[in-house]
Amino acid sequence: MSVESKKVFITGANGFLGSSLCFYLASRGYYVIAAVRQNTKNRNLKHQNIKIVTTRYKDDLNDIIKDADYIVHAAALLSSNFKSKRKDFYETNVILTEELLKKAAKSSKLKRFIFISSVGIYGPTGEKRASEARDAGENLTDYEWSKHEAEKKCQEFNKQGVPIIILRLSQLYGPGMKYGWPRIFKEISNNKLFLIGRAEGSIQPLYIDDAVRGIETAMISKVNRGEVFNMAGREIIILHDLFNQIAELLNANKLKNIPYWPVYLLAYFLKFIPVSLKSEKLNLLTIHNISFFRESRCYDIIKATKQLNFNPLVDIKEGLKNTLRWYQESYNKHE
Repeated sequence: MSVESKKVFITGANGFLGSSLCFYLASRGYYVIAAVRQNTKNRNLKHQNIKIVTTRYKDDLNDIIKDADYIVHAAALLSSNFKSKRKDFYETNVILTEELLKKAAKSSKLKRFIFISSVGIYGPTGEKRASEARDAGENLTDYEWSKHEAEKKCQEFNKQGVPIIILRLSQLYGPGMKYGWPRIFKEISNNKLFLIGRAEGSIQPLYIDDAVRGIETAMISKVNRGEVFNMAGREIIILHDLFNQIAELLNANKLKNIPYWPVYLLAYFLKFIPVSLKSEKLNLLTIHNISFFRESRCYDIIKATKQLNFNPLVDIKEGLKNTLRWYQESYNKHE
């Protein structure tokens, strides 16, 4: 297949995952049509194989989509946006997905529609790794709930013949991620981050390079449409160990623990106070975020490794070193 015939339309191209995917696929010879929202930064998406399209997504994208061989829908309203309400998540993460699927359904050229979902739809998993067959969890955040609802829309259009694959990605990290992790690094560097309770919860993060490689394998795979795949790193790490590894790499003090239940109760009462009346840090003090320190979130990636040849290569230690090196070399300059 020639470069000109490998056209990929990527939404959310100004985000961490979207921009990383744009550069990766462009370097691989794909012609990338990078969709970015109006009035947002485009992360300097300069490459001979990248064409930037500024859109509100409600615009008529039929002319662009009809010529695309692949669509990767990575645009989303993220869980870190605490000012957004459930209807905002629904409008951005569900309705936008449905509109793109309607346009994709009209294409005779489309080989694959990749929907980027989240392992968050499982909620806490316990010690047993969640497989794709597991039902969605209860008490999901608005973001997690919206991703599950968007998956339902995808399956509706799968029945109409749209060649969909759903990828449930775990927590991303890596150089260039400007939300979440940089705040944690800064707090640890300044000895202002405390571990809540024993911090015995666990996560299974996915390094950005492994994520974009995994997405390409899904794009070009021959698996049946409508399939769902978990994508996560191979390692599970206890939060206590993770944060103290970061502290060691930053030459910061070992993190201190504070009692779990007093903080949980504080978070419970804070939920009755309007967002506008709370500081940014207090808005982060939610029951969901506090519970995160004692919950396990682990995922079975066997299906993706067998059917997609998904092969995460970067271990957590190497990934953290790379991410911290980027943070120290570039992020601190802008503070």
